[in-house]
Amino acid sequence: MIREFALEPRVVGTWNEDQARYYRSQFSMDGGRVVSRWPAQWRNDVLRAFDESEDAGSTRRRKQLNLFLRKLKRRMIDRPDSERTSEETAGWLASALREHERCPFRAILAGSNPRGHSDVLLHDDIDDHPLWQVTRGIVVDRRAEAMADAIASTLRLSKRIVLVDPYFRPKRSESLQALEGFCERMSRSRPGLPPEKLTILTEFSLRRGTDTHFRDACKDELPRRVPAGLRVVVRRLERKEGHDEMHNRYVLTELCGIQFGAGLDTGSAGATDDVTLLSEQQYRFRWKQYAQEPPSDFEIVGTPVELVGRRRIGGGPR
Repeated sequence: MIREFALEPRVVGTWNEDQARYYRSQFSMDGGRVVSRWPAQWRNDVLRAFDESEDAGSTRRRKQLNLFLRKLKRRMIDRPDSERTSEETAGWLASALREHERCPFRAILAGSNPRGHSDVLLHDDIDDHPLWQVTRGIVVDRRAEAMADAIASTLRLSKRIVLVDPYFRPKRSESLQALEGFCERMSRSRPGLPPEKLTILTEFSLRRGTDTHFRDACKDELPRRVPAGLRVVVRRLERKEGHDEMHNRYVLTELCGIQFGAGLDTGSAGATDDVTLLSEQQYRFRWKQYAQEPPSDFEIVGTPVELVGRRRIGGGPR
């Protein structure tokens, strides 16, 4: 759902006011785009470009740029840094294209494209360019692969993933098939480090087993389906009196929120689902409800299950 872009520091540092206003809206949660912090000194390079521009003496423009950079900081994508000497020798664009070969960006936004590379965008190109487009809603088959593919870009870019599914069952094949699909997508082709944590939130019900039964089922089934080394926490939630009910299904990360209309489990042959990127307002509301500690609308029942995955993604024994 969300897309990662590499931005040439010199371009960002020399945006005019109209361009700056436009890109502030585009690189936001509502815009569905995130910026790669590449190279590691990207922010300093942007400020250096501004200091060398004709607007360097404008206090107002400097303040606007700093506000934009602070806003980006909370949602930027970290990548391993290339050698600075290599970048200085080859130039930013050539280095960005090498990084693009290692692990692709959605596209590279640059000031020029001398070799006409198809994944390099210029400001005048972006309005109708397919690489610039972001899909906010999609109809998907309720098959594990299709569900995981629909949100693969979000999973591979996120560090902390929260699955909210009131009907999650650790022994139910429909839940486990979807979970395996999500885990595979969050582990493959990541631009940086592996994900830090996976949290699964489900509704407490005695009909689904006692606390001991539920914990044993999680520890029996989940480690062999979750990527090796990934820390997993499973919590059972109960609605606080007078607060919201647990019904909709979400994938929440530090970058965005996504709603699955029917469920985070696979369905029968021919079944489909609507998958939608939440607005920033919706995201903040749902994050507070479920993912903050403690959640605002629910009580944690019993002892959370904590485990570490042992599945080897990419084949081999589990």
